[in-house]
Parts: sequence; structure tokens; C-alpha cells
Amino acid sequence: MHYKLIIFENHTKSTSLDITPEQARQILGVTDYTPEQYEILAEITNCPASYFMDDLVDYYVDF
Repeated sequence: MHYKLIIFENHTKSTSLDITPEQARQILGVTDYTPEQYEILAEITNCPASYFMDDLVDYYVDF
């Protein structure tokens, strides 16, 4: 199965990253929109965790 992390800024798709099944499990294995999930996203994307806390940023895992 193929996994992608889709990131939106201001309701517009800004980034699409190929991720591994393990990375998808890490993201989906914790409660959405929590500091723990932001830290996982930061490790995968090399963006600061605070980036994902912004109300104008949204994301999902596509598979």
C-alpha cells in the first residue's frame, strides 16, 4: 500500500510527501491534533512542531 502525508496551508494543498507504512502508523496511532502527533509530524517533515499547531495548517494521511 502507498501512503502520503498531505499538508494544507490556508485551505490549499501545499505539500505531499511519500511516507512509509511505519510513519503512517505512527501518525495515525496517536490522538489527532495533539503535541505528541505534532512531534511525530515534525520528525517526518523536518518542520518545527509549532508549524502544525497553526490554525491555518491541516494535514491527513492518504492511502
